Amino acid sequence: MPAAQARKVLHFGDSMVPLVGNYLRPRFEAQGGQYAISSTSSSSTLSWAEGAQLREALTKHDPELVLISLGSNELYFVDDLAQRAAAIQAIVREIGDRACLWIGPPSWAKARGFLDTLEANLGPCSYFDSAKLPMERQADGRHPTWGASHGWANQVWQRLGGEGSVGAAQ
Repeated sequence: MPAAQARKVLHFGDSMVPLVGNYLRPRFEAQGGQYAISSTSSSSTLSWAEGAQLREALTKHDPELVLISLGSNELYFVDDLAQRAAAIQAIVREIGDRACLWIGPPSWAKARGFLDTLEANLGPCSYFDSAKLPMERQADGRHPTWGASHGWANQVWQRLGGEGSVGAAQ
């Protein structure tokens, strides 16, 4: 079964979650699914690995599919990549045997140190490399515009095996 047909989805992470999730949620809900969002601005792999928030969200929503949007706040980190790798592995262990897709950050940085660490430590999760997508940015230069986010969400929907495209955000 394509991941796009999951009945219960949990999408968690940093401030990038709503930029994709607000477009994906209506697609999953239109086919009778549930789409839960747990987003904490400025959060990181460390904060999600060390806190109870992920465990609590997994228990509450019992998802079949987990989408992860984390890493935007860590793109420039190079001094503690071993610690970041351990945090990524801890998150993946917590998710367990559920289907998962890590939606990589829409990188505006040239450095790939964190992204390479992320990709190398995902275990059974799939990886969507958002850094390869050209995106128009909001005034902060980091967050994609809503128009760019719509295109981003469409790419993620296709990757999940979804047919057609996502509609407007709700």
